Parts: sequence; C-alpha cells; structure tokens
Amino acid sequence: MASIRNSGEVSPAGSAYQRPQVVRALFEAAASLERQERFNRRKVELPKNAGGPWTEDED
Repeated sequence: MASIRNSGEVSPAGSAYQRPQVVRALFEAAASLERQERFNRRKVELPKNAGGPWTEDED
C-alpha cells in the first residue's frame, strides 16, 4: 500500500492512486496549476501596457 501524500492515510492496493495513469494525470494537473500561478504572479509584475501595440511615437 502507498501513502497518500501529506495526509498519512494509506490507500488500498486496488485504489485509483495506485494506477500509473491516475498518478501521471495528477502530476500534470499539479504542474499546470503551478505554471498558471507563475504566469499570474509575473503578469502582476509587468508594466500595465506590456504586450500591447506600440504608439506612433514609440514606433
């Protein structure tokens, strides 16, 4: 039996947590959430007009 991360609970041998496809899907979901968090954090730090079109004066 494997331990469920951070809870201390032990999952049964036939549990979905023992299936490689489920483990990979959970890993990818966690990675996606972390990427989104980094993106949002960086977006807040950028200037207000970052990524926008240039004005005639700037061009």
